[in-house]
Amino acid sequence: SAEIMSNTLPLLLPCANSTALFGQNRETFVLNPDSTTSEQIQMFEFLGKLMGMAVRCANYLDIMISPMAWKMIVGEKVSLEDYVGVDASDSKSMKRLRSFKNEEEFMMSGYDDLTFTATSLGGMTVELHKFGRMQNVTWETLPLYCNELEEYRLREMEVVATAIRRGLSTILPPLMINLIKWKDLETLVCGNPDLDVELLKSATEYSSYSERDAVIRWFWEILTEFSQNDRKS
Repeated sequence: SAEIMSNTLPLLLPCANSTALFGQNRETFVLNPDSTTSEQIQMFEFLGKLMGMAVRCANYLDIMISPMAWKMIVGEKVSLEDYVGVDASDSKSMKRLRSFKNEEEFMMSGYDDLTFTATSLGGMTVELHKFGRMQNVTWETLPLYCNELEEYRLREMEVVATAIRRGLSTILPPLMINLIKWKDLETLVCGNPDLDVELLKSATEYSSYSERDAVIRWFWEILTEFSQNDRKS
């Protein structure tokens, strides 16, 4: 699991929210959309088989994949709201592009040098349509650019997510995968994602502190009051 989430393999990347320290799901990884060679697709298929075996044997994988990626693996429809959980900063920029009321406002925004390209989650420059690299975005073509950019973001991980799904389908019944929700699959593959504070407390070893120290007691009290999302963060 550690190797899968490392840069040793070209499968997973830390989500942009993790890199930027901004937004939700900072502890999660996304599927690398740029890993599409024949060998890399086979790797994703094998990852799907590993997930299937984790479900079959209840031998959980300690991997943290973003909700958007899980949704795409099971074939659930994703939205721009899901993308916020991957890259909140880019989502904010896309909303801003939709907010301009006139050409002057657009030209003064600093977005006037855009072309019909996007930077993938893996950092590659991708053309939104043929010869998009050579086409500047103008006030007249801004709505088209926004549409194409949003469409790209919603299908960016589709190819590699489908490869994982193919591998998963060799171990689990395809009908089950069609019916299951993403959260249920995550639990079946990775175990219960909720953090049990009492269990964590019982397994904690202290160095230079004692569990009777006030600061330690306060720490556990605060952690207990946190929501699950705050605990993960």
